[in-house]
Amino acid sequence: MFSRIKDKIKRKIKIIKLCHGLYNRFKMVVLLVALRLLRIFGINKRAEMSFKINFGGQTFKLFLGSGSDIAVLKEIFIDQEYNTDVKDGEIILDIGSNIGLASIYFKLKYPRAKIFAFEPAPDTFEVLKKNSEQFSDIKIFNFALGDIDGAREFYSSDKSSMSGSLIHRPSNQIKIPVAIKKLDSVIRELNVDHIDIVKFDIEGSEYSLLKDFKNFSKCKFFIGEIHLDLLSQKIEDFRRLFADNGFDCSFKKLHNEQRFIVRASRKF
Repeated sequence: MFSRIKDKIKRKIKIIKLCHGLYNRFKMVVLLVALRLLRIFGINKRAEMSFKINFGGQTFKLFLGSGSDIAVLKEIFIDQEYNTDVKDGEIILDIGSNIGLASIYFKLKYPRAKIFAFEPAPDTFEVLKKNSEQFSDIKIFNFALGDIDGAREFYSSDKSSMSGSLIHRPSNQIKIPVAIKKLDSVIRELNVDHIDIVKFDIEGSEYSLLKDFKNFSKCKFFIGEIHLDLLSQKIEDFRRLFADNGFDCSFKKLHNEQRFIVRASRKF
């Protein structure tokens, strides 16, 4: 029990240390306390505040307002789940961008990159818009990517922006109609001849996104979350899918035993 409490305190300290200067660190403490109180009293409400964040010797602005925002901040800027060995990222797709933290991470790592970020949930998209407007080369799109061109029901949770999905789950979710496009259609519309990194985190729709994808040869590297708890497929199905299209891949287990980060590199 004490070790869990100690680990939790260490995580909070790391998050606070990401903030630029005493004022922003104080604001982060206030936000963490406010979110804790909202959770205790069962209030599902954002407590949004703006922060200056330091990472890799660079400072940028972020709007954060929920426990899920803080969790994603930790995953991306402390755990660096999307760190890659790609040397020069010029074109990057961020599929399931949430509030834009992965897009910002990639932009800081690859300053010359053009990043295309996709987020279907309307409320989350509004935060993505505020977080990305400081970077001229992050272009944002308010639709989902999947296996059809058309429309689908999107299931949004009022508790966590991280769990929004095209897959209905037995929880308190809000059903929203959203536009959806195939990845092939998006590549055609963007008129790009290659993609250096495809990042995806789409809560159980990852296999349907990729299973009929025709443009693997234009992509250099894939990195994303595999949600086996939401899928009928297994790890071997993903391994076979990437191998059949000329990619070597590896899987890293996350804290949830049924969730993995996949890294897939094209064979040359």
